[in-house]
Amino acid sequence: LCLAVASLAVGVHVVLVDVGPPPASALAALASMRPAPFVMAADVKDAAAPSTGLSQHRPDRVIHLAAVTAHESKERADPGEIVDVNVSGTVNVLTAAKAHGVGRIFYVGSGSAYGSTWYEGAEILEAVSQSKPFGLYGITQLSAQQLALRLAAIWDLDVIAFRPGSVFGRWVSPTVQRE
Repeated sequence: LCLAVASLAVGVHVVLVDVGPPPASALAALASMRPAPFVMAADVKDAAAPSTGLSQHRPDRVIHLAAVTAHESKERADPGEIVDVNVSGTVNVLTAAKAHGVGRIFYVGSGSAYGSTWYEGAEILEAVSQSKPFGLYGITQLSAQQLALRLAAIWDLDVIAFRPGSVFGRWVSPTVQRE
C-alpha cells in the first residue's frame, strides 16, 4: 500500500488487486488521493484473474507482491495453498503480463529466501550470498523469483526481481491475517 500511495502522489494511475479488500484505514487514506486508485478483488491462484485485471486496465507496469507468509502451522495444514499462491500465482501473473504486453514487471521477493544465511554473520549480497531457505515461505519465494527470472529470459519480459528485507509500514497486518 505504501507503493500505491507513493505512486498516486506523483500522478500514476494505480490498480490494487488482492484477494480481499485493503484495511479500512488504507481505503480511507486512498479515497482522498487523485487520481483515485481502482481496487479490485482477485485471486492469483485463478489463472484467469490476473488477465482480467490487465485487460481492463492495460498497465505498463506490474508490481507483483502476492504471497502467503506462512507459519509452521500453516505449512503443516495446507502446504499446497502456499505453493499455489507463491509459485503458481507468480506464473499466472507473468503469463497475463506477457499476454497483455506489460512493459515491466517487478517481482518483489523476500529476504526469507536467504533463510539461514541471515544468521551466519556475513554481509548479505544478493549477487553472491547463498540462499538457504528453511520454511515454505522462503522456499517458495526463492522458487518464484527464479521462475520469474527464467520466464523473463525465455519470454523476453522485462522483469526486475528484488528481495527487500523486513518491511514495515502503517498498513502492515499481523502475519496470520495475510495467510
